[in-house]
Amino acid sequence: MRVTSTVPDPTALLVIDEADRLKEAGLEQVRNVFDHGDIGLVLIGMPGIEKRLARHPQFYSRIGFVHEFRPLGAGEIRQLLEQGWVPPGVNLPKQPWDPETVATIIRMTGGNFRLLIVSSPRWSGFSKSMRFKRARRQLRKRLGKAW
Repeated sequence: MRVTSTVPDPTALLVIDEADRLKEAGLEQVRNVFDHGDIGLVLIGMPGIEKRLARHPQFYSRIGFVHEFRPLGAGEIRQLLEQGWVPPGVNLPKQPWDPETVATIIRMTGGNFRLLIVSSPRWSGFSKSMRFKRARRQLRKRLGKAW
């Protein structure tokens, strides 16, 4: 005996990244899918997406809440690196991060988590470069004017 459910799956969810790039026709299509699909909808976009969507009252009236992610603080980035966090698919050497490299990562990303992920493959190079610069400074100090 086969049993089928007539109750819609409450976990059905449509996630749209870069929703801020949708044109008016795309927004209308998303609204139609939401209205007829018995699914949840998550829109992910750049800051300002809420203001843009507010210009479309039929769409905006369906928004339950808006959440804006704040940038990570310097301490939070340091903690991630100290715990060995690495984005999936990125292979970095297991090493303690020197303070200069961490400061460079913090400065370059400004706490933006997406930039942390995108820039992470280059971190190994930052670390090597920082070690080289530090070694060069130490050599200059030792050699003094002869450098």
